[in-house]
Amino acid sequence: MYSDFISLMQRYRSFTRWLFSRGFPWKETARQFFLVFDSAIGPIIAGSIMLSLLLTWVSGYYGRYLGATRYVSTATVEVILRAGSVMLASTIYSAKVGTAMTVEIGSMQMTGQLDALKLMDVEPFKYLVIPRVVASLLVLPIFVGITHGIAIFSSAFLLNWWFELPLPIFMDNAFIFLDATVITSTMIRAVLIGFFVSLNACCFGTFYCESAADMGETTTKALVLNIFVVLVTDLLVSVGLRQGGFL
Repeated sequence: MYSDFISLMQRYRSFTRWLFSRGFPWKETARQFFLVFDSAIGPIIAGSIMLSLLLTWVSGYYGRYLGATRYVSTATVEVILRAGSVMLASTIYSAKVGTAMTVEIGSMQMTGQLDALKLMDVEPFKYLVIPRVVASLLVLPIFVGITHGIAIFSSAFLLNWWFELPLPIFMDNAFIFLDATVITSTMIRAVLIGFFVSLNACCFGTFYCESAADMGETTTKALVLNIFVVLVTDLLVSVGLRQGGFL
């Protein structure tokens, strides 16, 4: 376990060196961006609707029970913007895209394609890993923004349908506590989580898949690590920004 950690840290250092070297793979990065977006947009939309269903029902039920239905939209939107969207989009991204990266690169490692790239004087880490990581840095904040919009719109519709909360009242109270720091915080967390999740997934596929048995074990390790990374990164960045006076 300790050797795995040391090896992973060495790959982080290698990523930084190759990121700023010449010959950045722009075309492959653009291709990965559209591939990642296309593969995950469906689960992101479905997850956003499920998030709004859950939050709307809980907040609406207890808001009516406590006689505060008018302010249910405030609580719902606050949870969506401050925590719900980032956690949902990051978890789906880790499970859907991160796992796919590990399996794809691990399969290339098992079949000797990485060795073939080296024979052609192409550095596999630079050609395969960097485009995927940079694409994740760009895509995950977009997914968080999409989750914001879908979840809030769905909540407005559901609150009106289930609890007869008029849309004008929803809009009057939904964004009482919203300011620029809330959106900035979510974007910062999304960028950092996208970086760690994609780099971890690629590194596990590149350096730990030597056989079919390794593939299954490595994919599981990568997914568990990335879920843990999502939780820890979200917590530490949120606390750090709040303690630093940015929230």
